[in-house]
Amino acid sequence: MDCFFEDNPSGSSGSSPQVDRLALWPGMETANSGLVQSIIASFANPAGEAPEGCGGQPGQWCLFASFYDGNANAQSSGNYVPVSEGGMLDIESTDNYDDSTGATVQNVYRDGQLLSTFTSNSGRPYYWDIAVECQDNVSGNMPAHTYHNTQIVLGAADLDLINQLYKAGTSDSGLSSPDGGLTWVVDTVTVDSYPYTPQ
Repeated sequence: MDCFFEDNPSGSSGSSPQVDRLALWPGMETANSGLVQSIIASFANPAGEAPEGCGGQPGQWCLFASFYDGNANAQSSGNYVPVSEGGMLDIESTDNYDDSTGATVQNVYRDGQLLSTFTSNSGRPYYWDIAVECQDNVSGNMPAHTYHNTQIVLGAADLDLINQLYKAGTSDSGLSSPDGGLTWVVDTVTVDSYPYTPQ
């Protein structure tokens, strides 16, 4: 999957400074209450050290492969890397599940260079989704962003997958399968910009 992200990463409209924290991510929930996430986050101080920044410059985002363990309520991550808005990121989550390891390997690339990787052991991924998280002091207009060339490869063919979708605040080019329900492809998924007010 390629993710193109744009707009101002401030977490608010106009030229307001970045605040903690706005996070965009595609993810896969796993059989053992895990969540595999490739996260692109805007921090108040991107120059800070992980997990509060990534050694970046003002206006940059921080990208990291990550895993949330729902059983332990704990987040673990690979390298935090600064990236600039307007660029394309290749996000690859490969399900290497077998009975002995149950491993899922995440790799995130830009221009063929591996930026962040993380391996988790939480069983087979069974649910794919994308999300925008508005945390802490975030308010204002959330940025629109688009996922390109997304491919989902199942463990077994399922022609009914197209009827199991839940969509809200997004538009897409349509889901299709070239091989009878094993591989599913969608050219574009766009998450709309929307206003957010802290509760």
